[in-house]
Amino acid sequence: MTMADQIKSVGAIHAAQEFGATYPILAALKRRTGARIHYYCGFPEQSDYLRKFDRAGVFDTIHVAPQTVLAALRPVGGDAEIVDRARILERKLGVTLNLMAVADRHLGRGYALGGSRFFRSRASQCGYIGMLAAFVEVLEYWFDHMSRNRFDLVFGGSGEVWRVARALGIPFRILTTNRIDTGFYWAEDRFGGHAGVAAGFHGAEAGEIPPITGYLQDLIDRTNFFRAATLSGAVRDIARRLWRSAKGRIRNETKATQGYWLRDEIAFALRRWWHFRALSGPHAAKLTALENRPFVFYALQQEPEAMVGLVSPEFFFQQAAIAALSRDLPAGVMLAVKETVHAVGLRPAEFYRQIAELKNVVMLDVAERGIDIARKAAATVTMTGTVALEAALMGKPVLVFGRNNSFNLLPHVSVIRSFDDIRPALERALAGAIDPDRARLDAARYFKALSGFSFPLTDYRPGADANALAAEAETAVDRLLESLAASRPGGHTG
Repeated sequence: MTMADQIKSVGAIHAAQEFGATYPILAALKRRTGARIHYYCGFPEQSDYLRKFDRAGVFDTIHVAPQTVLAALRPVGGDAEIVDRARILERKLGVTLNLMAVADRHLGRGYALGGSRFFRSRASQCGYIGMLAAFVEVLEYWFDHMSRNRFDLVFGGSGEVWRVARALGIPFRILTTNRIDTGFYWAEDRFGGHAGVAAGFHGAEAGEIPPITGYLQDLIDRTNFFRAATLSGAVRDIARRLWRSAKGRIRNETKATQGYWLRDEIAFALRRWWHFRALSGPHAAKLTALENRPFVFYALQQEPEAMVGLVSPEFFFQQAAIAALSRDLPAGVMLAVKETVHAVGLRPAEFYRQIAELKNVVMLDVAERGIDIARKAAATVTMTGTVALEAALMGKPVLVFGRNNSFNLLPHVSVIRSFDDIRPALERALAGAIDPDRARLDAARYFKALSGFSFPLTDYRPGADANALAAEAETAVDRLLESLAASRPGGHTG
């Protein structure tokens, strides 16, 4: 029996930005396997749209699944009952609900220590029992639906969906960029992990790595940011948000009435313009100021964001990381810190002022490209950021606080599990203890292993039309079925 014959029931979770890619892939998967596709979205308006859109009959059922942002608004019953149900779920999942809240932009705002100016919502103002009740409702829903429908595959979804699928032993796959070019692969968890990459790395011979110039989506995001971060861009953004909110309220759309507070969105547009002025321009430090000076590069990441709260729930304390790095650097070595364009306007002004108080720290112009800084730095440090992968592929020493990056297996990447690990890792990088030729060979082996599981989606862009990828969907399904077959007994994941 082939892998295609074994896929009878699929639970697929809607992601609006990826729908242009996932719809043609699900259509191809249905043709190849004959599976029933049970599709889940988050809001009634999405359900109505999907029913009209799906003229091809790809979806056998469409469900509106509960969302924590809406569940947190509902009245709560007895506190003791909620706590008991939460404890049962924690035992099933092996993690606390508080840890899961770290990745939730609404219920976990308090964990965004460096992103406290992120938009508020009605849900973000709920109490502790309200937060627990929201997770209980969502998690119990997924345990029920996954068990009753006997899914052979869970396709996409949030951290809650992935953790329930894992607890029930159901294969989980999500379309993930390899962050190198236009390549994607099927991650097996919400960390972006793929067991075959590690196995492939240990068995691969070094190949050629194309020039590391930054992946396409980052270039698009930077272009959009510089357009939006001007005063005229802020005015356009505010007008767009006002129009979208008015239209949504007239139509009584859930996102418009229960989503982020409009006043916070408007304040963000203005604050982004103001902070960009402070973090760039003639007065901001440039990379050229560090010429002929040894320095370590810390790349800031947006908070809250899935690449922080979801991929690195064990460590998300960026300001503490910067202070600890500053403390442990030897005399004469600077720490260059650069903000990501995605976080400009989301942090309190005190965040930057506190970092600037550290005497051996320099805040670089936000317009500098991280990849250019990493190329000249003695070492690059971050939690899960793409620039760490890019530096590692260049054979440069890397320190990461995130424990779940697939490239952590590279010998020249030091995983910081305790603050006591920082000084030895810095000394190793700064003393030249890492052989650059060996590091480049290891990077080439990793690149070859990752490329072996990747496939191109050359026409994909977030929000792309759902017919854009029809020609490449068959290849994506081939790789999906190969991934599932390999995870069965005898495959690479055992």
